[in-house]
Amino acid sequence: MAHVVVEPNRPFSVRLQLEVDSENVYGGTIGIYWPEGGRRRAFFLGGEYSTPGHLAAAIKDEVRAALLNRRPIARCTWAYVRETASRQAIQSLKSSGSKAIEDYVKTFDQEIEAKDQRLEDAEKEIQRLHNELRKYEARAGTTSGGLLRLGRERDVYPNEVLCILLDAIEDAATRVPENSRRQHVLTSVLEANKLDGSPLEAHREQLKKLLRGMTTIDGKMRRELEEMGFAISEDGKHFKLVFQGDDRYTYTLPKSGSDWRGGLNAASDIARLLF
Repeated sequence: MAHVVVEPNRPFSVRLQLEVDSENVYGGTIGIYWPEGGRRRAFFLGGEYSTPGHLAAAIKDEVRAALLNRRPIARCTWAYVRETASRQAIQSLKSSGSKAIEDYVKTFDQEIEAKDQRLEDAEKEIQRLHNELRKYEARAGTTSGGLLRLGRERDVYPNEVLCILLDAIEDAATRVPENSRRQHVLTSVLEANKLDGSPLEAHREQLKKLLRGMTTIDGKMRRELEEMGFAISEDGKHFKLVFQGDDRYTYTLPKSGSDWRGGLNAASDIARLLF
């Protein structure tokens, strides 16, 4: 029923991102892509489900609903079976030299009925696609057709790029003339994209909490930093931290800090560049 593809590592994922215009899933997200645009794509964020069982049930429900509303492959339909049987029967009558006109008529009627059924199914599918198209067009109309393309960068955690853009827009809104068109547009975008809490601020506070008063990275701190997306390795007298497997975001921390403020300073420096 499906091809299941698991991306093996982040470099592979980054390369794939460039090939598919940033439409591949990442970071533990599960995506369902239907061939030939048969249905909308579906994405499942693991953090939105309390257990793996709930996640699996959600995926099953999505696939079941899609298959119920998706036009089946022609060769897998009962109408196709009847049409094939009729065609074979006609060919058999012709091959045997039968003059039984009634058999011919009955067999032709069965084939026509099968074709009519396939035509009716096709009309229903066309109508369903028209309805789907209207829904997507309505959604596009409320989002200005998509204002921005992400380019090469993408979220490394939910809503990251959106939060960065909103922060930049909020800052820009304070630097334009009062009651200007620019201010009105920027304010409108901010109001239309409000979020319940900023993950950027949450990450900054979490990093400061972890590194405040740090003298070394113990097992508990290592686990929490890894949960934030840092890969940690030892490099001589230092720990090397790489964020989200991206070598552009590599930081070093001493294995034994002598200044109690060093951890907090490091947290501030890293948070300023990442969050």
